[in-house]
Amino acid sequence: MRGHMRQRSKGSWTLFVDLGRDPETGKRKQQTMTVRGTKKDAERELRAVLTHIEGGGQCQAGEDNSRRISGELAERLL
Repeated sequence: MRGHMRQRSKGSWTLFVDLGRDPETGKRKQQTMTVRGTKKDAERELRAVLTHIEGGGQCQAGEDNSRRISGELAERLL
């Protein structure tokens, strides 16, 4: 799974997660989400989303809010 991020404005980042190609149309599928905070926060969130998706969607109780949100996003992506 691949992903990248782009700064929208000061303190706001857009994360892009590539989901492969649609088998019927051959078009590329992507999911985006916005993260508010520092660049490190955005990098951490992108890593969490990619790890969650690649790990089969295992989200553990006791994770902080951003990890929970990542888990919910990953569940929608799968």
